[in-house]
Amino acid sequence: LDSKKENPKLLIERIDDVSIETDSSFDVYQTKLHIKSVADLTDASPDLWKTLRVWCEGIAAGRLEPELTLFNLVTTATAAADSICFELRDDTLDDRDVDEVRTSLLHVCKTSTNKKNKDGYKSFQALTIPQQKALIESIAIQDASVDIESAREDILIILKYSAEKTAA
Repeated sequence: LDSKKENPKLLIERIDDVSIETDSSFDVYQTKLHIKSVADLTDASPDLWKTLRVWCEGIAAGRLEPELTLFNLVTTATAAADSICFELRDDTLDDRDVDEVRTSLLHVCKTSTNKKNKDGYKSFQALTIPQQKALIESIAIQDASVDIESAREDILIILKYSAEKTAA
């Protein structure tokens, strides 16, 4: 709603949970809401690996181009300070060590016993090295995000000031 980009198009449940397409960019958003408990994003977090699976499958099928796409994971969970997720936060886009993150992700793929993440591990490993690196360069995790009620209030405020009043 507050995009500064030219001709934005909002797409819901088309390629990802939410996508914003413009003339020059494509942003995809996976959203993860935790209502009943406080969740942390860890190296073997199902939120991370389910999201990576969706994105990796999209890349492998040619539906997503990591060089032209910004991959956003928006979650109410918090990235642990010593985690891969912390290294992939949106404020690290310009200065992350892609090779180090890739090595860490592959280590999790090979050592984790989390069966829920098995498909995510396989999908990430199935990408070529350049595809893995391009994906890592384009991930922006937005952790500790607002919950759905707070988002609703923010949206209503934006909409309130974006419409002209007309006489009835």
